[in-house]
Amino acid sequence: KIWSNSPLDVTNEDDVQCDKTGVIAVNNRYLVAPDGIAFQNEGMFGTSWINTPLGKMFEGDDRNAYTLIVDAENFKGPVAFMLPEYWGDQGKWQDNSGTFHPAEDFGNVGINTGGWAFEFSTIPIVGYQETYGRYMRIPKLEMGINKDTDKTLLMTGFKSWADRDLYNDLESVLNGTSLLDEGTLMPEDGGVQNSCDDIDDSYDLTLAAEGKGWFIGGSLETKKEGDHCVAQIVWDFDSDGVDCVASDKCRFKDVFELAELTIETNSDTGEIEVDFGGMVPMEDIVTEIIPQLKRDFPSDYHSEVDPPKYNRSIGEVCNAPPAADGMFCVQSKEGDWIGYRWYLFSEQPGLQRLNLNNRQKDWLQSRIDRLHLAMEPTAPLNEWLKPPSTSSLPPLVQVDEAYIVTPPAGLDIGYVPIVVYQGMNQAPNCVISGSPTSTPTSPPVNAATSQPSALSHTSQPTDILSESPSSLPTTEPSLSLTPTISRSDYPSSLPSETPTSIPTAPTDSPSSTPSASPSIEPTINPSTEPS
Repeated sequence: KIWSNSPLDVTNEDDVQCDKTGVIAVNNRYLVAPDGIAFQNEGMFGTSWINTPLGKMFEGDDRNAYTLIVDAENFKGPVAFMLPEYWGDQGKWQDNSGTFHPAEDFGNVGINTGGWAFEFSTIPIVGYQETYGRYMRIPKLEMGINKDTDKTLLMTGFKSWADRDLYNDLESVLNGTSLLDEGTLMPEDGGVQNSCDDIDDSYDLTLAAEGKGWFIGGSLETKKEGDHCVAQIVWDFDSDGVDCVASDKCRFKDVFELAELTIETNSDTGEIEVDFGGMVPMEDIVTEIIPQLKRDFPSDYHSEVDPPKYNRSIGEVCNAPPAADGMFCVQSKEGDWIGYRWYLFSEQPGLQRLNLNNRQKDWLQSRIDRLHLAMEPTAPLNEWLKPPSTSSLPPLVQVDEAYIVTPPAGLDIGYVPIVVYQGMNQAPNCVISGSPTSTPTSPPVNAATSQPSALSHTSQPTDILSESPSSLPTTEPSLSLTPTISRSDYPSSLPSETPTSIPTAPTDSPSSTPSASPSIEPTINPSTEPS
């Protein structure tokens, strides 16, 4: 439920409450949909959860704002950060006075990176009991194979990062003291690379049901290749459990007979022979012989009567008025429609729980304005996270291009798109993104008055140092990073007080927070625990 920056819900249950929102959109080129990130092909996807200053709410705020930074072929850069307040009551217990325990959480202390794991968890099945046997069917599953190999690379290039690798340089950009040099952020020779010199593990890739297992047709490996640790599948093309005839995919068998344990005496030798049974793959023709296996898979998610639909397109979301009237919409590669509206960054629904005053909003807004201006020349390909330099790395994946948007004129700096609708039908009265009419129908509005805002954004900023917070530098800051601010109540100095709705970070908060794991623990087979 946290993967939504507006109170959309993906299960047709109660909405996420406005005082429980957790994800704050940062990028003005990407739609953060409630059901996550969608892709339009196969490939490697680079991700990093790393502490950044993007979530700083006031000067001296040293709490952790874990930020998702991604690397795909057609989209790169920061996506969103987790609001530190979100962790305040997650997984905690509350005493009679209303205090949550323990006091430590992801927002105020560091994290220790541990092992990674892969798991195909619960897979739905359709079963049928016949007088001559028991049968089951699973969904059709397939995995891509790396070109010209017998392997599927699952994960590689793990690192932990320190403040010097990203946080410090990014803070200088946000406070206006330096230009953005994306080449120096999270450099390839930076960070701490995990060691797997002593790891060389291999486990059978199996499918298990009701205590019975079947060797699917490959092995899971954790080992070092070149300078990097890898987790990968090595396929057995001769196995009966997988069909790798196609050059780029291996398809799992999906119909099985559940053979029972049998104990028989060999008539020739007199020896007792034990067959422990297992899952015997069958041909698809079995579903014609046993039509009961054609039944739909059980699901508590979809309903023919009430199909999934996430609609918050009418009215304000968490009392956060959008920056312009009207809603834009796009259709994804899978056919569903996404509706979104544009919000001033500091006025987006996810931040309403903080009850920021105008001075606090303006300080926060000025930093994001600088970020958007700095990222604009290379957007949406802001390569902060770099792929590991290895010849064996498959091509990067492409995110669904429908989720990549271009801000309308006038909303290009300091504004973010917030998804307010998702469903199989196009939302009423929405403007299809990219059409000739896809422009704002009214000027940006002030959240407090619903009147045209005095906060103007322009891609041609002017020198505003005379009215900027006094703690910003007065010597050669990059004027190209600082937009014109004309809101009448913009502060002449940074807030001297800590906002009452935002707790200060504890003094023992670490200065360095790693974002990736130093070891690999693939666990596709639930019956094994490979390291």
